[in-house]
Amino acid sequence: MIVKLARDQGITTINIIRSEKHREVLKKLGAEVVLNSSSPGFVEELEDVCRRLQPTIALDCVGGELASLVFKNLTAHGTLIVYGLLSLVPVVNIDCNELISKEKKIEGFHVFHSFWKDKRVRDIQKLLDQFYASGFDGEDKVTYFGPENFRTALEQWPNRTSKFIMKF
Repeated sequence: MIVKLARDQGITTINIIRSEKHREVLKKLGAEVVLNSSSPGFVEELEDVCRRLQPTIALDCVGGELASLVFKNLTAHGTLIVYGLLSLVPVVNIDCNELISKEKKIEGFHVFHSFWKDKRVRDIQKLLDQFYASGFDGEDKVTYFGPENFRTALEQWPNRTSKFIMKF
């Protein structure tokens, strides 16, 4: 969804995948830059792309060393927004010099907490509706849950066989 929204606003995203099977899906959504973290030259590719595009915001749902590497490559005053921990490994090895001298920030974002506190829920819903209306043609199996089925989604999460998407 972020890829489509950014594309529609004229913003270039830097997308990181772990498997080549996801490249084409992102390209179809409008991603211009897709890097594979499993590729031998990944770190150099990321550094090169970041030097050229000067990213100021990074959204991370993985955590671990990858989040640290992305944070390191943000511009001065950049912000890493962590909204997930798919690797089950905390964000590690943050150079304090990046925080102090370059005034970078790390923020957490919890979708449900933010959703219920945010007064712009209708705007968010409109964006989600546009995303779903435009079609999601990824290869992966997707299961949709509404807020009324949140408990069911949590109960099924450990045994999931698909990606879970909450639709509001």
